[in-house]
Amino acid sequence: MLKNITVANLRSEGGGETPRQNGIYFDYVDGLRLQNVSIVDFWNRASSLNNCVGFKVHNCDFRNSDRDGTGYGIMVGLASRDGVISGSYFEWCRHGVTLGGNSYGVQRL
Repeated sequence: MLKNITVANLRSEGGGETPRQNGIYFDYVDGLRLQNVSIVDFWNRASSLNNCVGFKVHNCDFRNSDRDGTGYGIMVGLASRDGVISGSYFEWCRHGVTLGGNSYGVQRL
């Protein structure tokens, strides 16, 4: 597991309506920090946090992730836990934040 990864002051722009796009994807990170990150036009998911522990997402901007069936600003999946998402903006995302990562009991906020 990777530890103490910080991504700050990043802007990433996707290709629009192209299936299976993820703006930024993390798997198995302890202590992930996303701060002042802008992720735009990733149709499927702007960001995916899988198996992440103790993550913080602060002051980020997620836009235009509105694919039918997915379209997540942030997907917090699998065994992710102890995370905080604060001060962030979501626009034209089908779901701003989704918890779970599969079709069985996924909670959407």
